[in-house]
Amino acid sequence: MDEKKMIELLNGDIQHEIGAALTYLYQHATAPGLKGQVLRDILAPEIPGELQHAIMLADKVVSLGGKPDLKVPAVKTQETVEDMITYDIELEIEAVKNYTARADQAEELGDLGLKVQLENLAAEESEHRDMLQRLARNIEAL
Repeated sequence: MDEKKMIELLNGDIQHEIGAALTYLYQHATAPGLKGQVLRDILAPEIPGELQHAIMLADKVVSLGGKPDLKVPAVKTQETVEDMITYDIELEIEAVKNYTARADQAEELGDLGLKVQLENLAAEESEHRDMLQRLARNIEAL
């Protein structure tokens, strides 16, 4: 692992975070009914959280000598709250997988600070996944 490759991977992570923030924003605005209100209550604090992740990653890209790649990914939309939750769980699972791998790569690079930051991101995304999975299991009770 070299710094150039890490910059490339972190830029992909930035795009993932921006995509998640935009997805959550869209879902927050469009989730229908009572189930939608429950999802909106969960998503509202997640939107700025995802952007904070992107900020941290962009700062690290710059410190490694790169430039943040802020391409905005296309937002995939879902019609039902159940489909929104399922998609959001997939996003969080992917983020946990990516940050876990990235933490190992940061260790290989010899950047202990980045390793810890990425492990913390993986833990946060894991908590988000768990919260959404609990909601998915209980959404029909509404």
